[in-house]
Amino acid sequence: MMLNHIPIKLLTGKSKLLPVFFIIKIVGYSRLVARDYALKYALGRNKNFYDFSRIGGDCTNFVSQCIFAGTGKMDYSKDGWFYVNLDKRTPSWTGVEELASYLLHNNHVVVKAKEIAMEDIQIGDVIQLKRDGRFYHSLFVTKVDYPVLSMADIFVSCHSADRLNARLNSFMFEQAKFLKVY
Repeated sequence: MMLNHIPIKLLTGKSKLLPVFFIIKIVGYSRLVARDYALKYALGRNKNFYDFSRIGGDCTNFVSQCIFAGTGKMDYSKDGWFYVNLDKRTPSWTGVEELASYLLHNNHVVVKAKEIAMEDIQIGDVIQLKRDGRFYHSLFVTKVDYPVLSMADIFVSCHSADRLNARLNSFMFEQAKFLKVY
């Protein structure tokens, strides 16, 4: 399957590959497109985005890229969520707590999130980890074994310490924040 197309079942019962931009226009946030992006770039880098690994970490930059892949839009407002280059980006694009704050509290229509229980997590959602009193790491959900009974049922992909479909319970943390992206 091409990464920029998604199979859609038509009313006739036949399947047809439709371009991602067409699907995103209909659904707003495509979890599968975002997931496919995460799977493609979890262990590598998209050359269109700066790699922040050497200047604080690349985890939230990667998560923002995944969300952007699923929405096809950025919020270019003053307090928005966007990336143009290393010097022209919002703190919410690369900062762990800033991304959560933007997703939970913005009044724009590009992308939002709400905090949910672990059992309600889905592919395409975001998890942030807390240790030593602060949220320090952003993860992107790329696989879920249902029903979600423990953190071992949730698989994530991330940057900084690059991981592909790693079990959530393989990370060291004190608390996890589960964000439903929509």
